[in-house]
Order: sequence, then structure tokens, then C-alpha cells
Amino acid sequence: MKKEFILPITLVACSIILGFSYIVVQVQKQDFIERQQERKIEEQIRQEVKEREEQEQTMMSYNWCVQGEEDKYWDYMELNKTSKNEEGAIFAPVWVWDEAEKRKQQGIENCRIQYLK
Repeated sequence: MKKEFILPITLVACSIILGFSYIVVQVQKQDFIERQQERKIEEQIRQEVKEREEQEQTMMSYNWCVQGEEDKYWDYMELNKTSKNEEGAIFAPVWVWDEAEKRKQQGIENCRIQYLK
């Protein structure tokens, strides 16, 4: 091989190697960016699932609390009734019904404050 061709061949080879290296670095950089975006999306999804589960748990607790107040309402009526017929209908003075309703509403409000704030 002639000495006059060595320099141009070397320059062309170096250019090809540098160009290829640049392309590889750009591909790796793009891959890194895409992986970072995927991790961010996965983290957002995990956070949304966690929040949804917490909301569901809070609503279950709230519903349980409200059901407890409903049970207390009927317990109060059972304790303060004047009579009960065969079908299970409770008879009591109006003030007993009013007091039971007032207690139930206060209890439900407490449930709302505790769980839905």
C-alpha cells in the first residue's frame, strides 16, 4: 500500500468509528430517557392505585361507621319502646323517635368528620 493512501484511509476509518460511536451514544441516551419516562409512569400508576385503595378503605370505614349508627338507632328504639307488634313494628312516643333520629344524625356527622374530611 502506498504511503499517500494511509492518511486518507486512516481519516476515513476514524470518521466511521467516531460516527458509529456517536450513534451508539445517542441510542443509549434515548434508551435511558425512555426508561426514565417508563419508571415515572409506573410510579404514577402505583401512586394512583395506592390512593384508590386508601379511598376505598376510607369509604368502607365510613360505611361501617354509618351502619354502626343505624344499629345504635334501632338499639335505642328497642330499649325505649312502649310496645312491639308481631311483625316487629316498634311503638314509642314521638319524642323517643326524635331523640333516636337526633343521635343517629349526630353519629353520622361524626363519621363524616372522621372519615370524609
